Amino acid sequence: MLRAIAKKAEVNHTLISHHFGSKEALWKATAKLCFEIYSEHNFEKRRNMQDAEARTLVKVLLKDFIKFCANYPDIHHFLIQANQGDSERLDWFVENYLRTIYDEELDIIRRAQKLGLAPQGDSMHIRYLLLGAATSIYTFAPQFARLSGKDPF
Repeated sequence: MLRAIAKKAEVNHTLISHHFGSKEALWKATAKLCFEIYSEHNFEKRRNMQDAEARTLVKVLLKDFIKFCANYPDIHHFLIQANQGDSERLDWFVENYLRTIYDEELDIIRRAQKLGLAPQGDSMHIRYLLLGAATSIYTFAPQFARLSGKDPF
């Protein structure tokens, strides 16, 4: 597997082994990078809008999240892969990264619901509905392009 990754990255596989030590360590480094990209983008936007009116804040954050998904579709691919198979990896990722943003994301969804900008219902369900809606067009971009003749990006 490391050889295939090295080939795709166009580097010698010994470099990957030297820098990461194992496939598991490489996976964790990738997970960390994905989360850092997401949180840096997300938290910076929120910090810059601390004084914004709630309706404006929610609208901007939702729109910005969709743009983020378009700019970084591979992060969603990675998260889909993380949800399949290895439950230890998923447990590690949830506890080390996803849980840290969980409450904040649900708070934004609840605000959006109060403002009528998001459907009513369990905020966790709404989170995944929004996640799917924001990412699926980019996850299935080749299929979308073939069916519609349009570029989803």
